Amino acid sequence: MATPRYTLSEESVVRNEQVASKGRILLDLPHQDTNADNGACYGNVTERELAESISLKVKEILEKNGVEVILMREQGQAMSIGDRVYRANNLGEYDYYISLHINSCLTENSGTGVEGYSCNSWTLTNSILKGLCNEFGYFNRGIYYSPYYNCNIKQNSTLLELGFINNEYDRDNLINRQDDYARIIADGILENLNNK
Repeated sequence: MATPRYTLSEESVVRNEQVASKGRILLDLPHQDTNADNGACYGNVTERELAESISLKVKEILEKNGVEVILMREQGQAMSIGDRVYRANNLGEYDYYISLHINSCLTENSGTGVEGYSCNSWTLTNSILKGLCNEFGYFNRGIYYSPYYNCNIKQNSTLLELGFINNEYDRDNLINRQDDYARIIADGILENLNNK
């Protein structure tokens, strides 16, 4: 395996106990593994832009509630999957690694709903999916053991698919109800942190 390009400074691995007293979350801004990687696309709408916008809203809510949030990459910064895994496995202790994504199906409007891919974050994943289904009337497509890159992360992680970019109903919500998405996701995280 190639040595990751991403290197950690000593400062980045020191946990700030005051900020992190209510929890510590690693939040992955999805895609942009390369500058050309936008994830799923529909017309001029991209998974990367939608999921990134929702993720940053989640970050804001969590920080207002005293949770330390570390972004895996900054906006506009390309970072490979290997570098994300390396960074997550070398940042010390945290409560959850969370990556928000948007699904796509082969035929327009044939897929809908939300699903999760968990590694030891079943309760968190379930509470977020239930919240999204209650709010939007989505079909819960289930929670699965992750076959994706987050299965290589040593601590608790979940990858969530928040709907289908090429489903008209899902896409409308993903564009126009991002604050609701962020509130539900942040509430699920806060609830699970409080119960730990």
